[in-house]
Amino acid sequence: MGNAESAETGLDREEGKRLSELTHFTQEEIHRWFVRFDLLDKDRTGSVGAPYLLAIPDFKGNKFLPLIFRAMDEENVGKLTFERFVRALSAVSSRAPVEERKRFVFKVYDLDRDGQLSATELMSVFHILTSNSIHEGTLKSMCENTIASLDSDGDGLITYDEFKVLIGEADMDDKFTRDYLPTN
Repeated sequence: MGNAESAETGLDREEGKRLSELTHFTQEEIHRWFVRFDLLDKDRTGSVGAPYLLAIPDFKGNKFLPLIFRAMDEENVGKLTFERFVRALSAVSSRAPVEERKRFVFKVYDLDRDGQLSATELMSVFHILTSNSIHEGTLKSMCENTIASLDSDGDGLITYDEFKVLIGEADMDDKFTRDYLPTN
């Protein structure tokens, strides 16, 4: 009976417990997220593509969502499993330790997934942050200044250790933390 599916969600109880232990969500929250995720899994594959996830009302209006989805999609297949989905939501939760949130934000910025931030990646992110409202030359200058101020080894790239200096704990709470809690 320990592996029985919860009648209301279809999620295996042991799996719900395991995911609760891996995330900062309660088992009840995991089950509620599963209900919402399962509704989006139209083809019953156990995974959901970006268009479906981006349609969740809680996420609307977040201009970073395509980049967040990309960071969640570690296999680069264009779909997320339920586990990847809840682990990512947990990583940006105020319940997550600051270090975990910083690592996830770095993954969002690291567009080519090489473990370093280049000027090109910063430009792309700055474009999103500013909604393309700042002149290209100003953005380029901002990127160059950011790299110059953080690049301690002079390679023209920002590593995670260099990046975390940029984002303080207050910034994590104010700008990079979102408590997406499931409602049913």
